[in-house]
Amino acid sequence: MTFVFYDTETTGSNAWYDQILQFAAIKTDDDLNELERFQIRSRLLPHVVPTPGALVVTRVTIDQLMDASLPSHYEMVRAIRQKLLSWSPAVFMGYNSLEFDEMLLRQALYQTLHSPYLTNTNGNSRADLLQIAMAIKEFEPGILNWAIRPDGKPSFRLDKLAPANGFEHKHAHEALADVEATIHIARIVRSKARELWDHAIMLGSKAAAVNYALAEPLRLYTEFHYIRPHHWLVSPLAVDPNYMGHVVSYDLAVAPDEILNLNEDALLKRLTASPKPLRVIKANACPTIQPWNRGDGLVDTYKLGETELHRRAHIIQTERGLQNRLMKAHALAKSEFEPSPYLEGQIYDGFPCFADQQAMEDFHKTDWPTRAVLASAFEDRRLRQLARRLIYLEHSDVLDAAMRTEFGQAIGKRLLATEKVPWVTLPKAIDDTDAMIEEANQADTERLCRLRDYLVSKMEASKMASLTSPSPSLMMRQLDSNR
Repeated sequence: MTFVFYDTETTGSNAWYDQILQFAAIKTDDDLNELERFQIRSRLLPHVVPTPGALVVTRVTIDQLMDASLPSHYEMVRAIRQKLLSWSPAVFMGYNSLEFDEMLLRQALYQTLHSPYLTNTNGNSRADLLQIAMAIKEFEPGILNWAIRPDGKPSFRLDKLAPANGFEHKHAHEALADVEATIHIARIVRSKARELWDHAIMLGSKAAAVNYALAEPLRLYTEFHYIRPHHWLVSPLAVDPNYMGHVVSYDLAVAPDEILNLNEDALLKRLTASPKPLRVIKANACPTIQPWNRGDGLVDTYKLGETELHRRAHIIQTERGLQNRLMKAHALAKSEFEPSPYLEGQIYDGFPCFADQQAMEDFHKTDWPTRAVLASAFEDRRLRQLARRLIYLEHSDVLDAAMRTEFGQAIGKRLLATEKVPWVTLPKAIDDTDAMIEEANQADTERLCRLRDYLVSKMEASKMASLTSPSPSLMMRQLDSNR
């Protein structure tokens, strides 16, 4: 088995709207011996505003981000993709990667007209060492040493956990150093808690997680919310037909007898009441699922005793009518997500058709003038927008003057947005920089002052560019046309 440990350094903490600035990865064998390493940086995208806090943490200057000798974002993503594909199939692992680095990588691939699912398709699977570390603390706490926070709770920050376990982490928040720290912790866990390690790696495959969840009528399911564990003893029902990565499960804290004879309306109402009878195991997100008897001392439901727990599970597993009504009620009870008006937020709004998938491959193989023609041929509106934006960012000279002007205006509008938007705007970044300068040390003050100069200059240029904008539409939704 091959492992790929990776980390990103970014413009901020918003995994959907910030940008990867540095990517690093190390390929290892099954014993976690290093085989190869890779790292790359990129320039700042013109429509992305770096947050001052992120640059202080990573010690990156705005001059470094504007360095013309660095690859563009598109060039960086192409290099990352090529390297990761050459290392596949593998288990892709980071530290808090599922909630952050994975999302940034998916966005980077999506925004450059690639499939965003590189790490969990074609034989690849995923794991998150932060989730494994939290499981270690809950089930085998003596395996790792824990740095203690001021509030007396253990710290799960990598820059605290790695030194507490013997890693000299001088360059924390530098991508390659964080990868090395992650591998250091992984080696300890694999060596001292091999059963838990192997189990977690196995559950990194969606298919394996689904099969494991459904293989027994009783399972212990654990989720970590803000590093706090929540445990349930559940009886898995079935895969959600609308979300194939989810396994709908029944919480045995609720006696099935209470709901067995409820009509559809009453059952639907009961599903939203506390305690909720149904829990969803996210099999596509490296879930923590274990044998039910590991819940001893962790979940009150365990006190019901083995006989009662199996009786309840038996009802759930054998009453087909109840199963069908539960699955139907679950489908009706789910909240519908409002579609995002912004292109980044539409990443999961369906898969491209076969013709568009082929067109995406063709797009990267041809010259930029031809790409400008191909951009209009995509059936998927998102891909048309992404293609045109990518052409503008990389080779705007192949676009007509009107479209270049329109993009420049749209970028200015995006950066200066006064309405509530999910990304960092220039005015917000300037205000945050001013606040940080007041309390910064000398080294950080110099970095922040240079950043402020850049932000102010960028704001003036954006005002000029956006003066003649025909509408307040932002770049991510503006150029949606069939022309």
